[in-house]
Amino acid sequence: MEGNGGRNRFVFDDIPWHPGEITDFHPGLDRINVVPLLALAHYRGKKPFSDGLLSIAATSEGGSKLHFYPRSSRSNCCDYTIVTLDKALPSSLNLAHDFIVK
Repeated sequence: MEGNGGRNRFVFDDIPWHPGEITDFHPGLDRINVVPLLALAHYRGKKPFSDGLLSIAATSEGGSKLHFYPRSSRSNCCDYTIVTLDKALPSSLNLAHDFIVK
């Protein structure tokens, strides 16, 4: 996916069959909406990163991967990679601003 400049919002409303890739994610400008994913897991909290449903990991190519660990009856296991953010290191991401969680 490409945002083609400006402020972009990328919405993930289901666990993808294959992880997505955002080639031009700009921390502080673009945002990722994971509210529908959290609803799938019946999550009612406010801090999914702290609570272990979401995590960010560095890639060997200098980007980040968003991981989802649902705890719903539909899927009680697993680590799903939702999206790779090319050229956006974990240290450049602000979890409170770059991700929409509620």
